Amino acid sequence: MTTDTPKSRMRLGLRILLIASLALNVMIVGVVAGGIMKGRSPGPFGGFDMTIGPFAEALGDDDRRAIRAELRDRRDIRPPRYEDRIAAMEGFLDSVRAENFDPSAIEAMFAEQRARASNAMEAGQLALLNRITAMDSDERARFAERLERELRHGGDRR
Repeated sequence: MTTDTPKSRMRLGLRILLIASLALNVMIVGVVAGGIMKGRSPGPFGGFDMTIGPFAEALGDDDRRAIRAELRDRRDIRPPRYEDRIAAMEGFLDSVRAENFDPSAIEAMFAEQRARASNAMEAGQLALLNRITAMDSDERARFAERLERELRHGGDRR
């Protein structure tokens, strides 16, 4: 006599979500580790990502400090607090587990994330534009040379 014990089966949607999350986490760790191995800090602005990558690397120290100060004063683009991130993830999981699954609830969460990222990128780009505008022609030429070197050589400044 065989007894069939019910197997705990993870829903396909949750399984796909977990795999995608794992893949994203591995990719992020790879990017950060790669940057560290190249001698770069995890973020050009002490962990505050301006989303302007090579532009930030090509700026002088004073320009980076000025942009950092400008962006730190912007409360509207700060990352969410830990508690808010946990609450958002719990809301996401509740939506995924809901018996009457509503994809529009998750889409609203994704839209909020996109808006926050877009606002941060816009603020970073505007701060960069303000710094470039304040440069004289010689400073802009030096910035352009450093940026070109950054783009061609991936930050290898030897």
